[in-house]
Amino acid sequence: MSEANSNQLVGKSHTPEWEAWRAMRKRCYSPNTHNFERYGGRGITVCDRWRESFQNFFADLGPRPSKRHSLHRKNNDGNYEPENCEWALPNVQAANRGKPRKGFIKPTRDTWKGDRPYNFTDLIGKVFGRWTVISYHGCIKQKGHWFCRCSCGAERIVKGDTLKNGRSKSCGCLHKEMIGTYARTILKRKNTQHGKSRSREYASWNQMLQRCHNPKNPTYKRYGAIGVTVCQRWRDGFEAFLSDVGQCPTEEHTIDRIDVFGNYEPGNVRWATDEEQRLNQRRTRRFEYQGRRITIPELARIAGIGAATMRSRLVNHGWSVERAMTTDPKDYHSKKD
Repeated sequence: MSEANSNQLVGKSHTPEWEAWRAMRKRCYSPNTHNFERYGGRGITVCDRWRESFQNFFADLGPRPSKRHSLHRKNNDGNYEPENCEWALPNVQAANRGKPRKGFIKPTRDTWKGDRPYNFTDLIGKVFGRWTVISYHGCIKQKGHWFCRCSCGAERIVKGDTLKNGRSKSCGCLHKEMIGTYARTILKRKNTQHGKSRSREYASWNQMLQRCHNPKNPTYKRYGAIGVTVCQRWRDGFEAFLSDVGQCPTEEHTIDRIDVFGNYEPGNVRWATDEEQRLNQRRTRRFEYQGRRITIPELARIAGIGAATMRSRLVNHGWSVERAMTTDPKDYHSKKD
């Protein structure tokens, strides 16, 4: 009887019992199944009565008692047949799983050869990395241990598994040499370059490149996205930037563009304080005076009056720059528009 017909007879299609029956046949007769080697590959089969009909399988075993029960063979080396199968809980299956299967000898003290494990392999004279195996030390926790000598002269007792899988290659001298070589390479590279990778100047140079040429930088939209770039001379190396701009005067100074609408290039970059940078922003209002664009605080400083007075004249009352620069504060109310 086909699988489809048996499902129709019983009406149990896609139930837990039907899934167990289908999985049982697949692991015994489908080589593409991931666990075929542990079942069909070992010769385990399904009896003809169950193989052809799910109805017979369900009639012999009955419904699954609970969600925790699953199909279980009483004898791990036996086939799937009524006398050898039952619905069992996980603890029953785990206890039965510990029994040795056909053709497999469980490693016990009875199977050891003296102080050697059951899978003993002679390693004397073999070389693993810098280790040379001298003699067999003994079996500790069912693992063979070997007395080895490193190429540097150190002698240790090493577990055989770590020798075979390459986890142990030396007494530790190899790791120290690798760390030393890496450190010397880094120091040599730093010494042959500028040696200022942790300085304020280098941090300013790096941040300048990031905000102008790295779209992933959070401040790119206010610099690179609007066309602000770094000259090619400075992009090629930090040394050129340092020679053109010089050392940072104090810790309070940061890099600043003199013309905030220009690029980062020689002649347009300086070290400035926070106050100088606040006065030199794109949003800062500037006015033409004697051929230059000057901010309100600078105009007030030249005229010798307060910045608030100059701002009131130019912004609030709309005076011209010449009138705001030449009007005496005492005549402010009389000459106000």
